[in-house]
Amino acid sequence: MTCVATSTGGITNKLPGRIGDTPTLGAGFWAEEWDLRTTTTQPRSHTSPLTSLTTALSSCLPTLTPYLPLRTSDPEPEETPDSRKPIPSIPSKRSIAISGTGNGDSFLRLSAARTAAAIAQYQTPNSREPHREAFLSKRP
Repeated sequence: MTCVATSTGGITNKLPGRIGDTPTLGAGFWAEEWDLRTTTTQPRSHTSPLTSLTTALSSCLPTLTPYLPLRTSDPEPEETPDSRKPIPSIPSKRSIAISGTGNGDSFLRLSAARTAAAIAQYQTPNSREPHREAFLSKRP
């Protein structure tokens, strides 16, 4: 479970009659968690039983390899989407909790907290600290 806490700011340095701002969901604060499941694919190996037998016996019978027929010049089979098998990965849970402070109008205009959470969730993680990379990178 992911939680976020926020404050209305109290009464210090507020205009007369103003106690604080009501935090707005998605603009000034946001908490979210999601499951991350990725799969990768690897090409299937195209080996013949003779190749694996040769490999297994080569250390026992080192003189066997000169007597085996040479490989024919058959072209490599083309790789199709069906020839790639998915490698399942371990699912993991990601979460983010953001509470902003500062100019509330700017937070409202940008939906700042939700936007920051979406960047963290949907960017491709390339490093061990994807959140740092997401927020410190230059955006167009």
